[in-house]
Amino acid sequence: MSKVSKPELEVYNFLSKYFKVLYEQPIYVTDLEERPRVWSPDFYLPELGIYIEVCGAERYKDYVYRKKVYSKNLIPVIFVETYKYHPNQWKKYIFIGIMDKHKERDMLLQEFIR
Repeated sequence: MSKVSKPELEVYNFLSKYFKVLYEQPIYVTDLEERPRVWSPDFYLPELGIYIEVCGAERYKDYVYRKKVYSKNLIPVIFVETYKYHPNQWKKYIFIGIMDKHKERDMLLQEFIR
């Protein structure tokens, strides 16, 4: 993990206590103009099939765009803003995000089997 920011390192250290964590695994997306792109979210939790993006305050507009593209591509991503929260709050936020992503999957599966 070269060129890792301090917040990314904090999140990695936390996640790696509980999950296998892969750093910047490339994924294919089509952007909002249907152009093909390869992006590398900060972390991937392969056992859960969930990506984690650690947000920096200075790139807010970029993250709003990324959220739209990930959603369009049905890619489960949790955006973590460590700079906004006390450490225990962002850690809880990650686990709540994981539970929410699993609920979303369950709802999609329920729709599929009906």
